[in-house]
Amino acid sequence: MSASVFNKEYLKSVIVNLEGRISKQQDGLERLEKLLNAPDDRNVEQLSHKYLEKEFTNLINETEEMVETLESLSDSYSANQSEISSSSIIAEIAEIETTMEDIRNRRQELATAFENFDQKANQLFNILSAVLKSIKEMKSGVSRNLL
Repeated sequence: MSASVFNKEYLKSVIVNLEGRISKQQDGLERLEKLLNAPDDRNVEQLSHKYLEKEFTNLINETEEMVETLESLSDSYSANQSEISSSSIIAEIAEIETTMEDIRNRRQELATAFENFDQKANQLFNILSAVLKSIKEMKSGVSRNLL
């Protein structure tokens, strides 16, 4: 890579791109959290494991793409050390580490949201199972009483 890769406009465009991806991830997390924390179970019924797995996979893929972008920038800086001052490298590494920490935190938040949904879905299915079992027992009892 040439030194032109490190001009401010390019770095700003990379940062804007990464910020946009992070914003999309945050929006997805907020939508999932809003649905999972809704007071009625209708929202839980509307969600499916496939939807959550798709969202989770998409966010992981975007996170990995962002990490690859950051790593390629870091590799590019390493390859062109003679053209870059050590203080700017240290500053960039600090920014990259901060971004990577944010990514790890967001991934953990998403995993927690997925686990919460799974628990709610299991509770709902257990309740439905108990209701159906009670209905079946009541029908059996009514049938026995009629005989």
